[in-house]
Amino acid sequence: MIIGGGVVGLSSAWYLHHAGYQVTVLDQGDMLSSCSTGNAGYICPSHVVPLAAPGMVAKGLKMMLDPKAPFYIRPRMNTELWRWTWLFMRHANHRHLMASREALASLSLMSQHAREEIGMITGIQADYAKRGLLMACQTKGHLAQEIEESEHAVAVGMDVQILTQDDIRAMDPALEMDLVGGVLYPGDTHIHPGRWMGGLREALLGEGVQIIPNTTVTGLLTRGNQIVGVHTSAGEMEAGEVVLCGGAWSGELLKKQGFRLPMQGAKGYSFTLDNPPVLPKFPFILADYKVAVTPMGNQLRFAGTLELAGLDPSMNQQRLDRILEVVQKSIPAYRDYDFSGIQPWAGFRPCSPDGLPYIGRWPGLAGLTIATGHAMLGMTLGAGTGQLVAELLTGSEPRLSLAPFRPDRFR
Repeated sequence: MIIGGGVVGLSSAWYLHHAGYQVTVLDQGDMLSSCSTGNAGYICPSHVVPLAAPGMVAKGLKMMLDPKAPFYIRPRMNTELWRWTWLFMRHANHRHLMASREALASLSLMSQHAREEIGMITGIQADYAKRGLLMACQTKGHLAQEIEESEHAVAVGMDVQILTQDDIRAMDPALEMDLVGGVLYPGDTHIHPGRWMGGLREALLGEGVQIIPNTTVTGLLTRGNQIVGVHTSAGEMEAGEVVLCGGAWSGELLKKQGFRLPMQGAKGYSFTLDNPPVLPKFPFILADYKVAVTPMGNQLRFAGTLELAGLDPSMNQQRLDRILEVVQKSIPAYRDYDFSGIQPWAGFRPCSPDGLPYIGRWPGLAGLTIATGHAMLGMTLGAGTGQLVAELLTGSEPRLSLAPFRPDRFR
């Protein structure tokens, strides 16, 4: 039984099914508009610096004063938020960064290969492209920051290129932007996440995997220290093994069982244009504002912001407006009317306080495996996480150490 039909859940379903398991996937939504469908679509092994990085505490405190800032925590009295924040502050240091970057790089590269493997077997294209990812900088200060951050990618073996304004213009002469330079990660790739998820869902259904949407898991059925099933909005269901891939809601479900899995849902937003006036040849992030711009076939997606505001599904108009302001300021080809009638999307990224996902067996409760907390790297790490889940359940030796990702590391 897999709880959650996002990219981690469906990837786990794929590898478990091919390992011989009878798999059922439950999802509380319709699986058409989850966090795994509306994101920027990056598969970026270059992102080896965890969210809890040196300097993020000071930046976060400053940004809390600006509701339009890229990273925003809505002030509220909530004990889980304050504990998460305390743990985040404890890990936002150089020592944690150095201990984490190798683990993230290894899982990212493994996952990139796993996604390509699934794509070759199923034939799902989903506008997958190997064009790298550019951190596009409009100021010398942000360029210096990106160059400094890129040194961590270099240290773990990633290909990095420092580009001038002329270099970037040569890559796409039709794209007008006022840049001082950028950092290119040639090994990064991107995909249309909605088309990938739809294709993977259809492939699993075609192979006999049971996928049940609009079904909320409200609790775990246990007998002693053994999982025997789940309580759901449709009644009780038996299960010999449960894999929790519930995204931002995972912590709430475990809390009902008396377990603590620090988690915050970080809301992100995106807009997707059909047949835009200018379609860039490569994906890039406007580094000064942390807004992602991704060509996806004949569509163009703008995505950004990280808002810790609980699991409130409402959209913050100030933050939506900020994305559009940044796009129009940075890329003159786009105007207000280009976004007229476009329905914005919002989704919750599941964030652990140290910026690393939770992957592993839950100690003391047989039959429970955790695979969640991937933050902004769900598409990057999802397929590889599915591989690891299958290896754990089959008793195989995991192909990389899971010690940094232990789900009980904050108990």
